[in-house]
Amino acid sequence: MAIETTITRITIKLMNGGLNFVDTETTATTVGELREELGLTGSIAVGEVIAVDSTPLTEDAMVSHVSEGVKGGK
Repeated sequence: MAIETTITRITIKLMNGGLNFVDTETTATTVGELREELGLTGSIAVGEVIAVDSTPLTEDAMVSHVSEGVKGGK
């Protein structure tokens, strides 16, 4: 008997080095899983709060990523 596996995908709003949030489909349920899936390094914020790897991701979450070595401001 075959075992059926269901992979849940969610769509998050990801800003990754650009100026706009882009709908991004992922199987990640946490920030750490998202880092692995997309090869992200640096800081990640979920809903304007700096996130740790255990931070959960939900449908339509606003996620922003800033690469290491990038500084903001003028």
